[in-house]
Order: sequence, then structure tokens, then C-alpha cells
Amino acid sequence: MGATGFAPRRLRDWLIAWSALSSTWFELDERPERAASAARIGEVAAGLAV
Repeated sequence: MGATGFAPRRLRDWLIAWSALSSTWFELDERPERAASAARIGEVAAGLAV
């Protein structure tokens, strides 16, 4: 466990899930710039080796 209190893999998986939901909600709210930002966070998290 790291400083967050989560196992690194669990934190990574949470970030990926959060970004998928957030990017979808932002798209539905017609805020494509925010959707792209949230999606990018998920892409970076998915690339993390844990």
C-alpha cells in the first residue's frame, strides 16, 4: 500500500473506471474538452505498470 492507502493496482483500476464514467458524463453534457481530459487520465493510468 502506498501513501493513498490503496494498493497501486486498485488505485490504477479506480482511476480508469472514474475516467470512463466522467468522460461519458461530460460528453452527455456536451463538454467535449472535459471529456477528452478525463479520457486522457484513464489512458495514462492504463499505461502504468503496477
